[in-house]
Amino acid sequence: MQANSNNNKYIIIDFGKNDRKNLHKQTISNKWQNDIFEFLNKWNDNSDTISIKTSGSTGKPKTITAKKQYLTASSKMTCSFFNLTEKSTALLCLSTDYIAGKMMIVRAITAKMKLICIPPSNNPVEQLTFDIDFAAMIPYQVQQAIKKPEKFNLIKKLIIGGGRVENSLINNLQNFNVNCFETFGMTETYSHIALRQLSPVKQKYFRTLNNIAISQNKNKELIIDAENIGVTNLKTNDIVEIIDNDSFIWKGRRDFVINSGGIKLHPEEIESEISDLIHTKFYITGIPDKSLGEKAILIIEGKKFDTTDLLSKIKQRLPKYHQPKEIRFIDKFQLTLSGKIKRILLF
Repeated sequence: MQANSNNNKYIIIDFGKNDRKNLHKQTISNKWQNDIFEFLNKWNDNSDTISIKTSGSTGKPKTITAKKQYLTASSKMTCSFFNLTEKSTALLCLSTDYIAGKMMIVRAITAKMKLICIPPSNNPVEQLTFDIDFAAMIPYQVQQAIKKPEKFNLIKKLIIGGGRVENSLINNLQNFNVNCFETFGMTETYSHIALRQLSPVKQKYFRTLNNIAISQNKNKELIIDAENIGVTNLKTNDIVEIIDNDSFIWKGRRDFVINSGGIKLHPEEIESEISDLIHTKFYITGIPDKSLGEKAILIIEGKKFDTTDLLSKIKQRLPKYHQPKEIRFIDKFQLTLSGKIKRILLF
């Protein structure tokens, strides 16, 4: 492999080259570069496992140990799906502290791609000058990236993960030439096990990658089996509607389901429906209610404002039983290290 650096702007690592020099001998100028080389050193050591941190979306972050062969198997599924080869160029714009960033490196190694590494930032395309065959971003990065259309269109294929992709963003993606896919997965499955195309074709269902088997229990929680990545009977906290052997509709997290008057509400579905009406961070949650058992309320980050108009628009958009019964404000949300809202800690 070969590595070239342009000060703090980017690193290019060509995994298709035969030069096997030790990358740790490169001049390290800052943390984001050091993290990449540190991961490569650990990947190339004699151990058959590697440590991975979870994001802590619904609890405390933890570290799990994964076999390198399983990460390689996961990357092969992705590279096969997107036809990534030694002729492809990938973009690493995510932190290698977590699985999403690590897996971009593993995919580049597996397919012998050229990997363009840039500092993690809110807008990863701002300084982009390369044509990119494959990239991965979180939704917020995509929201910022589309503000630079000429830069964003340099990307051919993009996977979006780390949080739900709202309808408002999906609609905006139709204006670009980028083939975008929403991912479904978790740290324990070593990145995604299913994809949903968002643009230029908007698919309703997630479709699993090869060698992934799905089922569900009586509570409609998704169960995953994938022998090639070491996953057996993994019960998730995700409520789904299974369409067939390899496709499903994601409803939301079991942790967040609201039982309101006997009707089970999925906050993430409601949030997606009203995402274009609220221009700051928000979420739907349930609180105890004497009549309903639980009632859905809307939590908005920031200073309080007159919500009359907003409530009117929400009532036009949502069925009666899905409408939040109250709106509350929080000055500043608590976030996980990966930027997700810690909704379960606020009440």
